Amino acid sequence: MVQLACTLAAAVLIVFAVETHCQKPNRGLPGIRPCDDQYLLRDNDQQQQSRKISYAHDCCGRHPYNPRYQLCCRGQLRFKNPGHYCCGSSTYNSKSQLCCNGAVKTKAGSLNACCGSVPYDSSKKSCCYGNLVARPPGGQPSRCCGLQSYNPSTHVCCSRTISPKPAQCCGSASYNPNTHTCCGGKVLSTAGISSPGCCGSTVYDRNQKICCWNTLHNKINNLQTGCCGKTLIFTSHQICCLGQVTNKPAGVQNPRCCGRQGYNPTTQMCCSGQISTKPSGVQNARCCETQGYNPATQVCCGNKVFSNAKFCCGRVGYNPMTQTCCGGRVLTPHGGPFHGLSRCCGGSLYNPSFQDCCHGRYTRPKGCCYIRHQKGSQYSNRFCSELQ
Repeated sequence: MVQLACTLAAAVLIVFAVETHCQKPNRGLPGIRPCDDQYLLRDNDQQQQSRKISYAHDCCGRHPYNPRYQLCCRGQLRFKNPGHYCCGSSTYNSKSQLCCNGAVKTKAGSLNACCGSVPYDSSKKSCCYGNLVARPPGGQPSRCCGLQSYNPSTHVCCSRTISPKPAQCCGSASYNPNTHTCCGGKVLSTAGISSPGCCGSTVYDRNQKICCWNTLHNKINNLQTGCCGKTLIFTSHQICCLGQVTNKPAGVQNPRCCGRQGYNPTTQMCCSGQISTKPSGVQNARCCETQGYNPATQVCCGNKVFSNAKFCCGRVGYNPMTQTCCGGRVLTPHGGPFHGLSRCCGGSLYNPSFQDCCHGRYTRPKGCCYIRHQKGSQYSNRFCSELQ
């Protein structure tokens, strides 16, 4: 009985030892992260070298690997050689081989590029949509036009059709600009037209007609004409203001628009949609609501013009040489000891040489602002009391 008990105890110890030895590494170990059921080890994790996974940085499928020494090609580990890269699940030598659509091809002679899975010489052929076509001779520039190549210096490609220059494209068609034009995506003949132009999808002679918003008008007796929307105007005496035809002011050659009216910019100005007389001799006149003024001698305050003023005090202009602004009020200092030395205290003036501004609201004689709360001399108390 004793022998059986010892045998069972030994078996339990063996099983425990095997499980302890074969269990997976602790997923919480620092410096280690999983590749499915295996683990990676960074270079600086020297303590983990005994786990037989040396210096792994990344995963290739379910396998840890070091990209400095190995390549991972579609889940397959390959040894990394200088100048070798992945091509599908294999590697190739970029100096002597090509990778064409995942297949390794040998560089033969001047073959230096791939067209699909076929290597070719890019100096002699072009790859156009997976098809090899001959390039223009003499090393000339080449582009693809459908399944063909062409020289863009001498030809044009219009909807996969090559035409010699001076042809141009009009939608999917080509045309000769010496005999035709393209209007609204249509090729139209210009025969008998001295100065062809397009008006919508119609060709016309610009020497005989004028196009206003896709509407054609006949020119009359070589008069100067223009457009106002779809309407024909005679620019010698008419002007277009906000889509409305109006007559030019008498004697004004180059009028401007103010709303729907024309005005003379030399003597007038447009202020808030109204025509105002420009101050005489003023080049840089400005607008004050609907009135013009001279900013050198006037100021605009509250939409009103004030003369001989430089600044605004609320909605009123004032001259700081003779007036001052106190609490939104314009005040004029009087003569005597206050003249030229006045400052603001609330909405009134005071002379800081003889007065104090108490709490920014009222004035008292110099030194009397806080006399009620301070122990002063009998004379100063009597002086301030007498002046209250």
